Amino acid sequence: MGQTLVDACRDEGIPLDLVLAQLGKESTFLSDGSSVPNNNPGNLRFAQWESAFGGAPGQGGFAAFPDVASGIRAYVHLLASDSIPDPGYPYREMIANRDWNALVNAFAPASDGND
Repeated sequence: MGQTLVDACRDEGIPLDLVLAQLGKESTFLSDGSSVPNNNPGNLRFAQWESAFGGAPGQGGFAAFPDVASGIRAYVHLLASDSIPDPGYPYREMIANRDWNALVNAFAPASDGND
């Protein structure tokens, strides 16, 4: 999946090291949890925009993708977005401002049980 990560980050203008760090923390990169059967390394909750990447409702309310590469591309696309409908997420601005605290709190809020 290395080349997929590199290509997706280059295509979307997102730092590869940021994506690797988040994926390592978020899903221990597909080594356990619902990210494995859902091909969803970013543990994205299902939203309609993900259907452009082959996403559909999966286990536990998370998106399920047809393959890991599609899940990676959807994850990086989300981080690159100024706003994606359903609902909007301003991750691009947080990344541009290097506001990692805001990014982590927005992407993985404590209200979802994240530490």
